[in-house]
Amino acid sequence: MAEIEGETVGYVIGNMVDGSEGHILAVAVAPEHRRRGVGTALLNAMIAALKDNGAKRVRLELKLSNINARRFYSSLGFKEHRVIEGYYKMRGYTEDAMIMFKDIP
Repeated sequence: MAEIEGETVGYVIGNMVDGSEGHILAVAVAPEHRRRGVGTALLNAMIAALKDNGAKRVRLELKLSNINARRFYSSLGFKEHRVIEGYYKMRGYTEDAMIMFKDIP
């Protein structure tokens, strides 16, 4: 969780899928705090925690249409792997997901 002056401004949720792969489940930063390094700090902290638990790589999924997120994750070393059609099913519509991976040295 990220806090500024006692206010929660972002969070990240992740877990280990197996003994060598971490999974980022969710990342959120309040709109007024985006593009200020909060998301980068959250992800770097989660990746470090996953590494400490044995992760050799980290996976995440995001909406294929979310170009800003794809650029953000790419800037942190995530590589686009493949598209899963119809991954997101919400309120009467479906959307494809991009699966991205980052190897952890």
